[in-house]
Amino acid sequence: MKPPLLTGATWLTLLALLAYYPIYGGDFLWDDYLWLWDNSIATSPNGWFKCWIPGNTTDYYPVTSMSFWLQWHLFGRESTGYQIINVLLLALGSIIIWRILIALGMNQLWAWFAALLFILHPINVASAGWISEQKNTLSMVFYAAAMLAWLKHEDQPSSRVYLIILILFILGLLSKASGVLLPAMMLLTIWWQKNRIREQDVMRTIPIFAIALAFCAITIHFQQNFAIAGQQVRPEGFASRLAVAGHAVWFYLGKALWPADLILVYPRWQIEGSSFNSFIPLLALIFCAAALWRFRAGPARPVLLALIIFVLALAPILGFFTMFYHSYSLVADQWAYLALPAIAALVALAAQRIAHGRSALAVALMLLLACPLAALTIHRTRIFHHKISLWSDTIQRNPTSVVAHLNLGTAYERKGNLNQAAHYFKEAITLDRNYGKAYSNLGAVYAKQDRLGEATAHFRTALQIDKQDHSAHKNLGMALLKLGQIKQGAASLRRGQDIRYDKQTQNILSQLEQR
Repeated sequence: MKPPLLTGATWLTLLALLAYYPIYGGDFLWDDYLWLWDNSIATSPNGWFKCWIPGNTTDYYPVTSMSFWLQWHLFGRESTGYQIINVLLLALGSIIIWRILIALGMNQLWAWFAALLFILHPINVASAGWISEQKNTLSMVFYAAAMLAWLKHEDQPSSRVYLIILILFILGLLSKASGVLLPAMMLLTIWWQKNRIREQDVMRTIPIFAIALAFCAITIHFQQNFAIAGQQVRPEGFASRLAVAGHAVWFYLGKALWPADLILVYPRWQIEGSSFNSFIPLLALIFCAAALWRFRAGPARPVLLALIIFVLALAPILGFFTMFYHSYSLVADQWAYLALPAIAALVALAAQRIAHGRSALAVALMLLLACPLAALTIHRTRIFHHKISLWSDTIQRNPTSVVAHLNLGTAYERKGNLNQAAHYFKEAITLDRNYGKAYSNLGAVYAKQDRLGEATAHFRTALQIDKQDHSAHKNLGMALLKLGQIKQGAASLRRGQDIRYDKQTQNILSQLEQR
């Protein structure tokens, strides 16, 4: 059984669309608003150009920003279009992965099945079902296409194909820089196919490594100066980060092989770098890699390749480089997206060897593996359909997540349920007395309830914690205006404008000046 390209691609696309059908028409989640209608780049007519200017966004992902600009002008505030595009990108990435595995010598049917496992894996709902994570699904298409072109170039060297590889790799990095170690994976494919890596092989990857290094520096610069902007996100030292890396690899491997208890925001680990026990997972990983290398000439060879590619794909997010998300958790489902195909391929290869040409057993194994994954993905997409169900599920599994309480409160506030919103904002404050956003949001609820005295007190507390909180300055100014304190209110609005320009606020200030 060998599904031809068109038929196999069609089935992968249809199955992806079916597996994600519960998500269509669902809510915009978490930072979706920051990428779309709260983003002047997405909504302005010349946003396609502005997104290429460094400093206009907290991360420099202009290809993703331009994609959102185009989609905004197609779909506006209707979520279904964005979600379908995201699922189609998931399907396209899986189709290219299928062709990569064939180029690496895997049986065509089982390579197709590996691509299907990737599509159906529920950990990918955090990427394909969450609009703002389109940077994952989009970058995967470019990275996978670059790898496929690389394999073609190795088979038939061509300067034209090499140029295409460079362009595709750069487009991937401009979508999301998590694939910076793709050139190392390219070298591994040479080892896989030729059982050695020569000096000229390394030389061919040097320009690709140089591009990767440049984008790594750009990404770190933007994270430190825009996303993090001086906040204390990772107080842990290098020893702790090294220990966390070992824990994280096993965590992602466990979720890849047994995707139970998935959470949007996992509890933040506290791992001491001074404890020997903290390094046991890392030592176990090194031992496994050494054992696989020792027996690399036999059946362990594909396992070794899959493990190395898995770790390389995870390396940028293992914690050595600080990201703003680390303030919430040190691991995340969406970070496993680029690494998962290695495990999907390994599982499919194991199933192929168990079936050993027996068609009935092959079909039984495919159903045994694919059906539970499909059921879990459908269930997970139902949770992602609504903000309230998503954040309620997160709190149920991770009750100490401050950001989950904040976002659930925000979801209730947007639905007009102010009492429930206030409850979850208070819970967030109880969990973290220095979480300024929770004070600001609770103040906004009190302002809507005309409890202006309490509202202004909470806005001021928020500003004591974070003087750069634009919304707290704005909301404090609006509350003071309602209390008749015109001069103080206008001053607060101006301070907010100095931090981030807001058209509505500017109109209010203009009206005040005309009085």
